[in-house]
Parts: sequence; structure tokens; C-alpha cells
Amino acid sequence: MSAEPDPAAAARADARALRIAKAVERSKTEYKPEHAYTERGWFDAAGPLDPKAKADRQRVEYIATRALTVSPTPGAAAAALEGVRSAAGGKALSGLPRELLGTGLAAAVAAGDRAACEEFAQAARGHWRTNVGLALASGEALSMAGRGAAAPLLASTAGALHHPVLVALSAALEREGGGADEDLAALAELVATVAASRAWAFSRPLFAQGKPAQSPAPPAPADDLRARVAALDGPALAARLGADRAVLDAAVARLARTLGSVDEPEPEATGERVERGVREL
Repeated sequence: MSAEPDPAAAARADARALRIAKAVERSKTEYKPEHAYTERGWFDAAGPLDPKAKADRQRVEYIATRALTVSPTPGAAAAALEGVRSAAGGKALSGLPRELLGTGLAAAVAAGDRAACEEFAQAARGHWRTNVGLALASGEALSMAGRGAAAPLLASTAGALHHPVLVALSAALEREGGGADEDLAALAELVATVAASRAWAFSRPLFAQGKPAQSPAPPAPADDLRARVAALDGPALAARLGADRAVLDAAVARLARTLGSVDEPEPEATGERVERGVREL
């Protein structure tokens, strides 16, 4: 025996269908065909740029990115660099969006402009702790400028541990002459040890077939490494690396807590949200 149809349910279904039909008709007048596609090269439109307009900032970013990828010559990079500067509207570069700061750093490095490398790296300082990409790009730019690349990488490490940052920081400390200074050597060994303990996650296929292999045990740190790290001369080491003392202390403390462990949960840094990669999740 079939159940009687519910009049209330039927009324709700009819009302929903009517709303959908009205929305479809309304969309035909509100959305034009040109909204469904973007013309190629739209950002080449002539006219003055307004630094306050989001569309114009996007034009600068796209033009600069194309110059750096399609024809990556020093001249094209220099033109892209000037375009990014113009987007600041004569104000401090630190006020630029993160995307334009990253583009400016890439353009400065590609153009070989040492002064611009340092200028853009310092402008991105406020993002070092929470934006891994800008920290890495700033380190590369400072290295191009003949300055130490450790400061932005230490700031990122103070906020969270990321394997690419640890690898870059280890290389930066080696370039500083890690073996000639006991404190620098201890810090370099600490960073290299933690980087090696997390490397296994980046050496396996992302979509492995079959049962995943058990992760290898992390390398054991040297017996005296903890003692040498605890005895670091913080002020002298921070001055040598061009880093803030508080940032160095926070980075060292975070690294030291992970010795012998790859599974320590990482707290989110305050402020800007830290995006995690698929492998880290």
C-alpha cells in the first residue's frame, strides 16, 4: 500500500523549482557572455596605473610575471622591477601586496640589481615569519646582494619548521663559514640534523602504490649537540647573522625541541595564516 503524498513536501518542491527558474532567468540579464572568459593580454591595456586599484595592481603583476617567464633577460627583469615599483605609488614598498613583493624579489634577482634585492627583502621583513615563499625569496635576494641569507630563514623557522627552509638555512650557514666558529658550527649542525630528520617525507611518492613504507628512524644527533646548542652565545651569533636576537632564540628553541623527533605538532604562528603543503598534512 503506497503512502499518501505529503502536500507540504510537494509545496516546498514547487516553491524551490520556481525559485530556481526565476534565478536562471535573472542570470540571463545580469551576466553577459564576456563574463565567462578573459581576453588574452587584457593586462596590456593602455592608460595610467592607479596604485589603489586592484585591477591595475594585477596588471603590474601579470606584466612583470610574463616578462620574467617568457623573456627572462636582464632588461626585461629591470622593466618588470620598475613596474612593481610604480605599483607602490611612491610609498614604501612594504605596503605592496605579498604577490607583488614576491614578483619584485624575483625581478630584482633576475636583473642582478643588488640594491633592489636588499630593498625588496627588507620590505618583505614583516612576512618572513609567516610566509615561507617570501622568506625563501628574501634569502635568495639578500645572498645576491652580498648579505647573509640566514635572517629571513631564521624568522620563518621561528614560526614553523618547513623542510625547504631548513635546507636553505643549512646552506646559508655553511656559506657563512660554519666550521670556523664553534657557535655557528653548532647551529649549522642543529639545522642540518633537523632537516635530515624531515627529509624522508619529501623523498617518497605523493601517491604511492600499495602499502606505504614505514618511515625511517630520524638520524640521531651528536651526543654533545644539545649541550653545545644550550651554550650558544646568542648576542654574538645574532649579530654575525644579521638576525634579531629574539628571532634567533625562538628559532633555536624550536629546532632544539625537535631533536630526535619528526612528529612534533607545529603550533600555528600568530597573525597571518600559515598554509601547509599536502606532504605536511
